[in-house]
Amino acid sequence: MKRKEKWLGKLAVSAAVILGVLLFRKTDIGCVYRRLFGIPCPGCGMGRAIDALLRLDFAAAWRWHPMVFSLPVLAVYLLKDGPLFRNRRWDTALLIAIGVGFLIRYVFIWQNTNLLF
Repeated sequence: MKRKEKWLGKLAVSAAVILGVLLFRKTDIGCVYRRLFGIPCPGCGMGRAIDALLRLDFAAAWRWHPMVFSLPVLAVYLLKDGPLFRNRRWDTALLIAIGVGFLIRYVFIWQNTNLLF
């Protein structure tokens, strides 16, 4: 597969995911993970946070899910072929930091499930 086709494929998948999250949010279905298992998922609130970001309401986006601001970094990381930094350790550290951020948020949701629902 050519590099341009690969990049366009990744871009299409990213756009589909964002569109899916937004449509999912507008249908008021809620978190499927929570409906199936009765507990919130690590991404709970992300749809609302993206919705708030699109309205340029950064404070509301932060309240819904602070890790929403890591999505552009993850999008660039997924769309770019190869590492973001020259040193692979920086890429690893960045991904670990984002993962830890999601984990901390998830633990916070467990402690305060009434904040989202």
